[in-house]
Amino acid sequence: MRKAWLWASAAVAAALSISTAAQEETGLRSTSAAIGATALSAPSSSLLCDAFDGPDGPVDGAVWDVTSGEWRKVSGRAYTASPVFRANTRRTEFRDVDVSFDLTHHGLTSGSGENWHGIHMFLRRYSEYTTYYVSIARRDGKAMIKKKVQGGPSPSNGGTYYDLASAPSPVRIGQRHRITGRAKNNADGSVTVSLFVDGSLVVEAVDRGTGGAPLTGAGGTGVRGDFAGFSVDDLNVTSADASGGPAAPAPGAPGTGAPIPAAGAVTEAKAPQRFLSPALADGINDAARFGTDAEDVTVFDASGRQVFHAAGGGAGVVWDCRDSSGRLVDSGVYIAKIRKKDSSVVAQSFAVVK
Repeated sequence: MRKAWLWASAAVAAALSISTAAQEETGLRSTSAAIGATALSAPSSSLLCDAFDGPDGPVDGAVWDVTSGEWRKVSGRAYTASPVFRANTRRTEFRDVDVSFDLTHHGLTSGSGENWHGIHMFLRRYSEYTTYYVSIARRDGKAMIKKKVQGGPSPSNGGTYYDLASAPSPVRIGQRHRITGRAKNNADGSVTVSLFVDGSLVVEAVDRGTGGAPLTGAGGTGVRGDFAGFSVDDLNVTSADASGGPAAPAPGAPGTGAPIPAAGAVTEAKAPQRFLSPALADGINDAARFGTDAEDVTVFDASGRQVFHAAGGGAGVVWDCRDSSGRLVDSGVYIAKIRKKDSSVVAQSFAVVK
């Protein structure tokens, strides 16, 4: 199982590309920024940087405290599909900062059902009970800024969440975006918290004491996931620039929302389908039909559990979105490991929506 998880993780990080239909099914549609594009300036010097380079394996434990779930370096990115995932920096001296990273949202995993499920960021994290909380991409399609204060009238895991601002999220499944979260003190004692996506301001809030005093002190930062598969690359913490936001990416550069190239060219072994809707039974996208060059096919879910295996025998393989017991699999992201006739192996990913 461990080996299968590692293989599936590598396949996701290298090969995942999901159709627009899958994006709409999960509610994460591309929208214009709620506040609009902002003239952005170059970032200041780096306070913390993690490119997640080096051999595949766990992220650097000297930098990150992974308190829930699993976060692994896979092909130069940090990948997780843990249903409940929390990772925080061990350093906690970050006050007026921009926290930026490349994000690829691979889709919501099996078990997701709450509107707030998705991908989030911590800013000025004093503890698990007190932090600014930036939702980058939620199941309901929103980007949100919240504040968590210890105790309060409606405690959740020791603290109460207060909504500060929300807007539609422009993050799209299967595309790479440059994410920047900012927390900055103001002269009047308030704190401005902002979210930029691909260099444009998406949502911003000014905390003047909602639920308690503004969080003006230094704290840690971190990444959170709830029933979401995603990968992170090139994380950088810099001093917040006084003139605007993070540097806008160059056209066509990583972080512009461009689709991620698949690993290797499409071959005859791969199926033409990327989006599968077996419950419709319309004969169009009911099954993945692999080519005749596929010697055998093994399909894993986003957690690395094997759900299907079959040999082609020269006639290709058909996966009808059912597991080994004959049940339709749950909606989610699935990765096929395809062994070709020449013994080489390629990966292909699918979004299944029932």
